[in-house]
Amino acid sequence: MSLLGVRDLCKTYPMPGIAGALGRRSPPALDRASLTVRPGEVVGLVGESGSGKTTLARAALGLLPFDEGEVTLLGRPLARPGGRVPRRFRRRCQLLIQNPDASLNPGLTVRQHLGESARLHRPLDPPEDVVIEIAARVGLSFRLDGLPHELSGGEKRRVGIARILVADPDLTVADEPTSGLDAALRAGVIELLLARRTQDRGYLLISHDLPLAAWACDRLVVMYAGRVIEEVPVSVLGREPHHPYTALLLAAAGMARDGPPVRPDRPAGRGSAGCPFHGPCPLGRPSCAEVRPELAGTADHQIACLVVNA
Repeated sequence: MSLLGVRDLCKTYPMPGIAGALGRRSPPALDRASLTVRPGEVVGLVGESGSGKTTLARAALGLLPFDEGEVTLLGRPLARPGGRVPRRFRRRCQLLIQNPDASLNPGLTVRQHLGESARLHRPLDPPEDVVIEIAARVGLSFRLDGLPHELSGGEKRRVGIARILVADPDLTVADEPTSGLDAALRAGVIELLLARRTQDRGYLLISHDLPLAAWACDRLVVMYAGRVIEEVPVSVLGREPHHPYTALLLAAAGMARDGPPVRPDRPAGRGSAGCPFHGPCPLGRPSCAEVRPELAGTADHQIACLVVNA
């Protein structure tokens, strides 16, 4: 049983202004996107800004309505597209949002934030005992009486992680948990987040930081223009053929040799009939503009590319 299963998820947004009022919709934010998180697994969801990573995660957790597709959460299907997660599942599925300030009440101290979480998720334990225990685990014991505006960016992230540790979920989705942090702090934040890792729990880690995701994760899911274009085990990164866009990411991160230079053409992008990376793709052929590539390959490594899969 998977902790999270997403199949062929589609999502569009109304266009702004008069066009939206007339019912016109923007190109798809999600275009038949699929992914799976199994127990004991850390999956990295990577891709450039605007590729659909956050939209996919929020829709999969029932926080955002979607148009088509199927979502299975903790072995149970959502009742309808965009259906909310049943209340009894909310503790078992926790989201660490990208902006830590958005999840913190500016008038509450760290102690009060953690105390609220303790009363909600561990009602049988004395709240103060839970607060002291969790604060010590994340290195916030000396900041319990601090207000959010008095905390550094790393400390705010630790408060979010502490609240997840209190809930002790089966599935944790972390959206850019190291965004805005110094390089020296990033690995420590990820280690805290994964400290509870067992064979029963799973993680979906959304990140722009490809080297960090490769270090922390077992498998990467690569998105581009609302589509999943590759699923690859971290153990074979740079050693097997990749989607040209993935190869470009790896080269830019210094994780693979530079491949053929991209072309100075505009990408087909969202809503294209063929591959959304057609245009700048160094391997592109005329058929790539017309035929939609589907994920193909082995059970562990799949690529959506007509040329690589030829």
